[in-house]
Amino acid sequence: MSNNGCRRMEGILYGVFCIRLVLFRNGIKKQKMGIVWEFVYRYTGNEKVCTDNKNWGNDMKYSAIIADDEPKIILLIRQLGHFEELGIEIVDECRNGKEAYESILKHHPDFVLSDIKMPVYDGIDLIRRVREAEQDPLFVLLSGYRHFEYARSAIQLNVMDYLLKPIDEKQLNDTLRRVCSRIDQRRAQKEDRQTLTALRADQDEKAIGRFWQKLIHDDPSIDDAYFVSEARCNQEFHTAFHEGWCYEVLYIFSNLSAVFGEENRTGDGRVDQYIQESFGGHALIYTHNTFMGYVIVLHFEEKGKAEVRKGIPALYYKIRDLQEIYGEIHLNIGCSRIKHSTAQLQEAFHEGHSAEWGAACAGAKRGAGLRPDLYAAPV
Repeated sequence: MSNNGCRRMEGILYGVFCIRLVLFRNGIKKQKMGIVWEFVYRYTGNEKVCTDNKNWGNDMKYSAIIADDEPKIILLIRQLGHFEELGIEIVDECRNGKEAYESILKHHPDFVLSDIKMPVYDGIDLIRRVREAEQDPLFVLLSGYRHFEYARSAIQLNVMDYLLKPIDEKQLNDTLRRVCSRIDQRRAQKEDRQTLTALRADQDEKAIGRFWQKLIHDDPSIDDAYFVSEARCNQEFHTAFHEGWCYEVLYIFSNLSAVFGEENRTGDGRVDQYIQESFGGHALIYTHNTFMGYVIVLHFEEKGKAEVRKGIPALYYKIRDLQEIYGEIHLNIGCSRIKHSTAQLQEAFHEGHSAEWGAACAGAKRGAGLRPDLYAAPV
């Protein structure tokens, strides 16, 4: 910029400062400053100065994007809307649907004011693409005419409101207030869902903890009747057992806790991953980690029995191969007979815990110099 240009800019900015000071001394609302910054834009061509400074407040509660291929419409919306009074920050202005789509993915606004008829993507296509991208801002559509098909599509896409051009100040601000109210409701509902989810997760964790306490330690304070049926077990322990499905309990004896150490979550994570890889496609899996190893309850349909049995030696070899990273690992796996009800779960646990070498090793064999200490109860 030339020296004359610099002096001109300095003079304009100083004038803006003076106007701003006068406005505030006289109690003028902050949104009127948008007109001042538009003055800067008109006389300097510096759109960035205008855009960056019209949202200078730090108390913005909501974020919005305006999308319209007519700059004068965007300017009119800025001037008529009580954005700063309502705590709305305009994070971007877009001239076509593609720009708006990319901006939404970048800024994740609370809502979008969008023209229906725009280049590249029209307003309806924009909303569809945004929904497909699993983004969920509220939309207010703008149109210069009434069109039944657009209105019907807008309703189907759950559009918040539909404004006709020319923009009416009262109608615009009434809509903005409704949008802000809806955003507040959505945030409150989301917070409630998160609280409820956390509460349920905490309850599930405590319930499943009682399940393991009864199964492993036969805690006398927990009624034996809870294992009588799948329905009773599910109700008390928040499990998801199915009547008629099979059960098998695996007990992994190892020195993994000592090898991994208390601070090393990577090793435990790998074992959890191997358990999922070995059985996840064929069984529901419940896992409990103890200082002696892992207790695993496998729950599966009768037709999946062969695949589950194949997974046992596969799991053994995957865990054993961790010794290449962590050094020598002592590893035995005991497995129970297949059971057919929750009433037999404690019996299955004791079988897995005290299993001796048997025929049901699912293909694992003793090998010279490579001994898989894989134990199984007789079939």
